[in-house]
Amino acid sequence: MLHQWDVERNLIEHRLDPLTINYQDKQAMLRQVAYHMQSSEKGLAGNIISATDLENILMDYLRTIDIEQPRTIARLMIEHLRTRNFILRDLGADSYGFVHRTFLEYFCATEFIYRFEKQQSLTFEQLQEYVFGSHWHDERWHEVLQLIISMLGTNNAGKIINYIIDRNINCEDFCPWTDDFIGLFLATKCLSGVRNRRSIDEVENRLLKLMKDLAEHFAPNSPMDCQTELANLIVKVRGQAVKAVATTWRCHHETLAWLKSLAQFGFSGDDGTAQAAAIHELAREWNSDPETYKLIQLLASETWVDEFGDVVGKVQVAAIQELARNWKNDSETLKIIQKFASSKEYGYLQAMALKELVKGWKDDPNTLSLLKNLIQLNEINYMWLAVQEMAREWKDNSETLSFLRSCTALTLSPTKDALMQELLRSWQKSNDVYNFLYECASDNSFTRPLGFGSKRFPRFTALKAIVEEYSTHSKTLELLRDRATNDPDEQVREFAKQQLSELEALKVDSSKQQRVDERSSL
Repeated sequence: MLHQWDVERNLIEHRLDPLTINYQDKQAMLRQVAYHMQSSEKGLAGNIISATDLENILMDYLRTIDIEQPRTIARLMIEHLRTRNFILRDLGADSYGFVHRTFLEYFCATEFIYRFEKQQSLTFEQLQEYVFGSHWHDERWHEVLQLIISMLGTNNAGKIINYIIDRNINCEDFCPWTDDFIGLFLATKCLSGVRNRRSIDEVENRLLKLMKDLAEHFAPNSPMDCQTELANLIVKVRGQAVKAVATTWRCHHETLAWLKSLAQFGFSGDDGTAQAAAIHELAREWNSDPETYKLIQLLASETWVDEFGDVVGKVQVAAIQELARNWKNDSETLKIIQKFASSKEYGYLQAMALKELVKGWKDDPNTLSLLKNLIQLNEINYMWLAVQEMAREWKDNSETLSFLRSCTALTLSPTKDALMQELLRSWQKSNDVYNFLYECASDNSFTRPLGFGSKRFPRFTALKAIVEEYSTHSKTLELLRDRATNDPDEQVREFAKQQLSELEALKVDSSKQQRVDERSSL
């Protein structure tokens, strides 16, 4: 894009003397713009510079290369950057920003490198302390910091990565867990950008050990034993650590074996979080390995129990998901998914398998048959999910709505509510849909679940949908009058009264306007 930034032609078009501004000059100006942005009050988060500051930066640089009429040329350059190169954009209020944040991050990183290596106005200690020390904890800076590392020499990169590690842990036992170790994960991403990692193998091995320790940490204390906030943190960190090992050290001779062992055996006391993370990474990075498929097939087929005899559902869920997504064309995969979709032994597994079956094998005739069977027999704990999937994926089938309306499963409030939500979300308006909503709105057998407000209550959901989508239907006013008087639920009655009043007022206004129009036409 900088090569295509044809400043000279733009000057000729404005009857100014053409001049030579080379690629390095163009890059230097944009580096200074990005550097100014990051040092402003809003920093990198802002991606904003005033028109005056932008113009002054370009003018100052043009003066250093002895360009005449710097203000005029700076303004032409800004216009060219905005309208032809699409590097800058006008934000309004005399402000500009880079079109893509990537431009800001790249030019900011290259300016730091220029000041450190070429200009030597920034020492290594300043780069480490001022740039990395001040910003490693700010995720908005992470891309810039990674770019800087990738442009540095290997030894300096290794020193800074070690510095980030030291700033994140005073001792390597991770106690107590007070943050999400954002700096350690930044260090692994920085390491990925180092060109010759062998020359800093001490740093690399230290970081690899830390990632493995993070994945294993808190075993034998399961996240289930902790307060919710800490439990969520442990789950998040374990998953990130496993992913970091799988991606940053993919070619390490121990990584594949470590992941397979973790997927199969986990850690003592783990609730399946680390195992599930390992399964996802194996499927993502090593799905062409036949041994990976065999292992994940085994993990999907067996019910996993922890040392206390509790079912570890996360392991099977992860294995079934990855089989469906990465080995869809294997005949054994479909059999496994169908088996779990048909089994009601563990409801969450059945619901998840059903979802994967519909997503991956919708066109298989057995899928719709299985779904209908389960719905008719109430053979699924998550019945609302089965009904919702059928309504969503087979909405173009003329028999879908009539089949669902005939099922006894729809006597359950959550199931009927799920169907209505799907009809409103993705179905075209029709008399069939209206009639179903009308039935739900009129059905007094539904009672509001204890502790619930108006949401997820079929009669209210149906009535609200009719008012919003079918307010002009011939039966709507009649229905509202009935519900305003006869509905057993006070909130539904009040809602019906309010909507009835508004619709009747609109009807009166419409009639008046019609009479006015008729007189005007005479």
